[in-house]
Amino acid sequence: MLAGWVSGDSRCHFLSPHAAAVEADAEGLDFVNLLATPTPMLAQDGHSYYRDETLLAFSGQVQASRNVYVNTLNTHAVLGTLALLNAHRPVYPLRFGPPDHSDDWSLFDWAAQCRRKNGLAVWVNAPHGGEALAAAILGKLDAIEFTPQSMPLAWCYKAWNAGLTLPLIGGSGKESNSVALGALRTYAKCDGTYVGWIEAVRRGESFITNGPLIELNVEGSQCTATALSASTLGKLELVADGRVVAFSENGRIEHTFTNIPGWVAARCVGVAFAHTSPQWLSSRPGNKVMFHIALSECREWCELRGQYADEKWRRQLLANLDAAARITANVTEESPQ
Repeated sequence: MLAGWVSGDSRCHFLSPHAAAVEADAEGLDFVNLLATPTPMLAQDGHSYYRDETLLAFSGQVQASRNVYVNTLNTHAVLGTLALLNAHRPVYPLRFGPPDHSDDWSLFDWAAQCRRKNGLAVWVNAPHGGEALAAAILGKLDAIEFTPQSMPLAWCYKAWNAGLTLPLIGGSGKESNSVALGALRTYAKCDGTYVGWIEAVRRGESFITNGPLIELNVEGSQCTATALSASTLGKLELVADGRVVAFSENGRIEHTFTNIPGWVAARCVGVAFAHTSPQWLSSRPGNKVMFHIALSECREWCELRGQYADEKWRRQLLANLDAAARITANVTEESPQ
């Protein structure tokens, strides 16, 4: 089952590239994404200043240390957070918005600059972030991150049901030595290179796990899921359109669909956790009410509370939010560039 599967931690902080490489060897990781992000540091004058020495080791599409790639985590407190992997250069600013900066920037621009040369733009801390949601709806993002501290699976299932076709990517989110590197990791089926791993994640040929190995094969109406674990496996489940349609406690499911669902995925639940990216089988309209609510709240923030020195940024965000809202209302219209 391991043949062709390559493991990576989608996001960690706090480490030097050399330390990340040493820990990756200890944890059996093939790749590590070490992300620079501004961290407040208290200075002797009593003020806190943002800094991140990791940025000095930015490597983008080449190794900073053995199998360690340094990229960036870009954040706005209200609009959302993106992990920019395999970027060809640092995408600035790493953070914007009050209290230290105006709101004169855009997650859409972050994602576009990352993807311009085949970088991977990942939505972090979903479902938080109205502009990140709009970017996902408009097809400007490549994956959605799951960490032990973040996104509830129930929300993710509702988003998939509503047509948000983003594959999963998983990482430890390591910020201190209280978390092991690769505590949650992403396996992708590829040629063993970092670029191959990135592209397999983009295609959804991947699964996230804290231990078990899981695989899902779908051919027409026939579906097979298998799982292996060195520890207690727990229950293997087959999920279609957010509902468990079959389960097993022996690590294997064979299931035939009478009605083809919109999407299907396999997961392990219990102490051991693993989840495949969904395989999309048919198009379903889905309930997009939660999208409308989140986009409306972001629009209200933009109109009433956004602090813009240049009004073009407010206009750009409102245009993108409106374009996303039109899609969720099933009105086809070309989105703004």
